[in-house]
Amino acid sequence: MDNKKQKSALILASSYITGFEILKSAIVEHLENYFFDKKDYEKDVLVKGEKKFDSSCKWYLKKGIITENELNKLKAIKNYRNTLAHELVNIMFTPDEKINMEQLEELNFFIKKIDSFWGEMEGVDLKKDDFKSLRMIVMEFIIDTTIELNRKNYS
Repeated sequence: MDNKKQKSALILASSYITGFEILKSAIVEHLENYFFDKKDYEKDVLVKGEKKFDSSCKWYLKKGIITENELNKLKAIKNYRNTLAHELVNIMFTPDEKINMEQLEELNFFIKKIDSFWGEMEGVDLKKDDFKSLRMIVMEFIIDTTIELNRKNYS
């Protein structure tokens, strides 16, 4: 058995799931820390019966930080993460199933967008200071490493 596809799928899925956790951290933690009073956070952000990620995304939409289209993309990103996490073995061994780099780049786009928003809120001049959060740096490293490993070993 030639297991190049399985190795590639495993690397890409691991990178995607890790990237999603970084994105989730950016979306949820910034917002939790923004509210000094946790009761205000619960009242203004959390929706009963929803996960923090979903409620937080809706808060960003309500504040005009993301668009309706971007909210839908974030929902798709979360759903795809769940599919990868729960169906990885099937995905690895299904001939037509593919994980591509564009999906990692989409995660990266939202990490940059959210962290840049909070950087501006903290007074960082994004143009002047060439702003990169630790999350952005880590995500770029994940993408670069994934590309390198797939090109070198599994293509």
